[in-house]
Amino acid sequence: MTHAPVVQGAVPPGVVAHLLTWAVLLLTALLAGVPGVGVIPVGTAEGPLPPVVIDLNSDPWPRLMLIEGIGEVLARRIASRREGLGGFRCLEEVMALEGIPDPPLLRARRWLLPELSQENPLAASGSPSSW
Repeated sequence: MTHAPVVQGAVPPGVVAHLLTWAVLLLTALLAGVPGVGVIPVGTAEGPLPPVVIDLNSDPWPRLMLIEGIGEVLARRIASRREGLGGFRCLEEVMALEGIPDPPLLRARRWLLPELSQENPLAASGSPSSW
């Protein structure tokens, strides 16, 4: 049984494409103004940095991916529907979108704009860790 010769320094197939994909994603996030790309925030003399506020009506889709549980597909879906609707009036409108899971938005609701409507009982409830 003979094997193909191993070339010293050769890159395995698919590695270059994988690395280029990550480079494009990071560059897109950097150009879109996603805070913290390439920087690890450790806090200030006054204490840890506050959470980032994400405006679902104006932030670019890469920034929406800062919400834990929201990946590229869901972020693009939210941005696409936002443009089709002309914006969201409240968080419930985002949560009503088909295929958008409620738990990630509810956990991050304190840092999301627009906020829950005042009629929603979750708007007055405690911290996300309380439910």
